[in-house]
Amino acid sequence: MGNAATVARIFELWASGRIEDASELLHSEIAWNEPPETIGRNVVVGPDAALGALANWSDQFDAIRAEPTELREEGDRVLLALRQHARPHGSTAEVSADLYMVWWFRDEKAVRMEMYNTREQAEAAFAR
Repeated sequence: MGNAATVARIFELWASGRIEDASELLHSEIAWNEPPETIGRNVVVGPDAALGALANWSDQFDAIRAEPTELREEGDRVLLALRQHARPHGSTAEVSADLYMVWWFRDEKAVRMEMYNTREQAEAAFAR
């Protein structure tokens, strides 16, 4: 499985409510970084902490879904662009926003993930 396919599989497991099954796709030293602007930003290390941060992201909403809009691989990096649609707790209004994830791989496992709210930030991280 290539790196982009691994990211797609992790996203698929999250979307189907089976994120715990993604643990085997994460390096034991994975660093998980939410967007720099996020209040209460999670920056964690290790598969359990990373999956916990991803579960926490979902738990902030009564409903959330995300549609991949781009998946690009170059060397040991993958850029995943998403359009997310969420309904905050206690609200009937759905909000939509773009989100970008840049993933780095080592030994065929995800070793770092950084989230960004803008394409410019994500492209800069993807290029380094």
